[in-house]
Amino acid sequence: MRARIKINATSLQIGIIALIVFILRFVIVDTYSRIETTFNESLSSVLFSVVDNYYLFIPMVVVNVIFLAIIDRYLPHRTDPIKHFVSEVWLVLTLSSVATLVMVYANIISWDIGDYKDAITITAFTNVLINTVIVIVGDIFFFKISTSKTLRDEKSKRYKAQHQYTQLKQQLNPHFLFNSLNILNALVQEKQTQRASSFINKLANVYRYLLSTDLQSTVPLNEEVAFLNLYTDLLHERFGSCLIVDISLRLQSLKRHVVPCGIQLLVENAIKHNVVTVNEPLYVEIYDQGDFIIVKNNIMERISRVESLGLGLKNISGQYQDIANKQIEIQNTGDHFIVKLPLLDI
Repeated sequence: MRARIKINATSLQIGIIALIVFILRFVIVDTYSRIETTFNESLSSVLFSVVDNYYLFIPMVVVNVIFLAIIDRYLPHRTDPIKHFVSEVWLVLTLSSVATLVMVYANIISWDIGDYKDAITITAFTNVLINTVIVIVGDIFFFKISTSKTLRDEKSKRYKAQHQYTQLKQQLNPHFLFNSLNILNALVQEKQTQRASSFINKLANVYRYLLSTDLQSTVPLNEEVAFLNLYTDLLHERFGSCLIVDISLRLQSLKRHVVPCGIQLLVENAIKHNVVTVNEPLYVEIYDQGDFIIVKNNIMERISRVESLGLGLKNISGQYQDIANKQIEIQNTGDHFIVKLPLLDI
C-alpha cells in the first residue's frame, strides 16, 4: 500500500509540473502574442520595466520566497502535492493582482498603452509571468533542500538504527557474558568473595552504562573513559598480564565528547583479531593528539583469522559523519593498527 501511494504521489507531481509548463507556454507564446497584436505594445519592454523597478521587484521576490518557505513547511510536496500546487497558484494570482494594482493606480510604472483597462491587462499578464517564474525557481530550490534534508534524515536514522543494533549485540554478546560468568564462577569456587563481589559490581555498571547511553549520540569523554576502565578491569580478570591497556589523556580532552562505546568497540576488536598470550601480550594505547583520540594496538594476527565485515568501524564512522560531518581515520602500518576518533565539542 505504501509503495502504491508513493508512486501515485510522484506521478501527480510530474503531472503538475507538465501542467505548469503547458500553462507557461500558452501564456508566453499564445496570449502574449495576441495581447501585443491587440495593443500594439511590446511586452518585452513591459517585462523589462517591471523587473527594472527595484522598489517593486525585490519586495515581490522576497514575499514570494517567504510564502514559498511557509508552503514548503506546512504543505510539503511529498505529503500534500495537490494543496501544495493550489497554494502556489493562489500565491501567484494574489501577488500578481496586488502588484498590478500598485503599479497601475499608483503610477509606479507608466507607459503609453491607452486606457487603464489595457494597462491592467498587460501588467497583469506580465506580473503573472514574473511571479510564476519566481515561484517555479523558488519551489525547485526548496524542493531540493527538502529532498537533501530527507536523505540526511534517512541516513541518520539508518546509522542510528545500525549503531543501536551494534550496541544491542554488545549488550547481549554471549561470548563476553559467558566468559564473565565463567570468571565469576571460578572466583566463587575459589571462595574469593571480595573479588567476586567487585567483579559483579563492575559487570553491572558496564551494562548500566550500555543501557543509559542507548539513545545518546555522544557522551563526554570522561564518562566513556570511566566505562572503559570498568570494561578493561573485567578483561584483566580473564587475560591478566596478557592484555595491557594504557590510557593517557589530557584533562582538557576529557571535557570533550565522543560516540558512546566507540573506544570500547575498538578494544574489543583488537582482542578479537589478535593473539593474546603471556609471551606476546596485546598492548593497546589510548591517547589524545590534537582534535583526535587515538586507539593503537600491536598486530599479532591469529592463525585462524576471525571473519569480519567491518560493521563496527562502519557504524562508528557513520555516527561521526552524521553527527559532526567528520571522518574517522584508519591506518594499518603492518606492525600496528591505528584508529583516530574525532573529539567533538557539543
